[in-house]
Amino acid sequence: MNRKDFINKINKGPRYRSQSRRIRSIMTVFIITSVAIIQYISYRFDDSSFSESSTEELRRNIKQDIRVSLISVSDGDTIHVLREDNNKSIKVRLHAIDAPELKQNFGEHSKQCLEDELENKPLSIVIQAVDRYDRAVADIKVAGENINLIMIEKGCAWFYTAFGNQLSSQNRNLYREAQNRAKLIGIGLWEDANAQAPWNYRRANRGN
Repeated sequence: MNRKDFINKINKGPRYRSQSRRIRSIMTVFIITSVAIIQYISYRFDDSSFSESSTEELRRNIKQDIRVSLISVSDGDTIHVLREDNNKSIKVRLHAIDAPELKQNFGEHSKQCLEDELENKPLSIVIQAVDRYDRAVADIKVAGENINLIMIEKGCAWFYTAFGNQLSSQNRNLYREAQNRAKLIGIGLWEDANAQAPWNYRRANRGN
């Protein structure tokens, strides 16, 4: 280093050190804020951070309209929600529909379809039953619209005929007609003329 560079370094040193301190302070604030945001998001979407509604409680609430907010979407027919009345979580299986498994063709698209219908919207559920996995089998409503039916109409899920007898005759016809229209148009999963029903896929891959 020559004499001129040495003198410039001495003259500019305090200013550089001051700038360096400001940069370090800004970076520290940024890191702390980022960590706080990540922790909040993890808490918000980690189902384990909420206490769950008990099976007995779910059974007591059958046929009741329960206001909820969305926690997460697992796939095209399963979601986790948070009750507004007691801040307890519920794992919900959408009633009388069956979406492609995530590893099936259209499985991820079906999940995205359900997310698009539910995210950032006021939700309510009407529990119809509690299944053997202690999930609330329910109809999902957004502004009075039946999301279960909409998933079928858009070709994002199948009408689960094995449970069709649990529907009223009117709703059973609505679900069947919605699937027939989606299939005729070739929308959603019906773009594939050889789409495999998810219950057949599960049977074929049981144990894998």
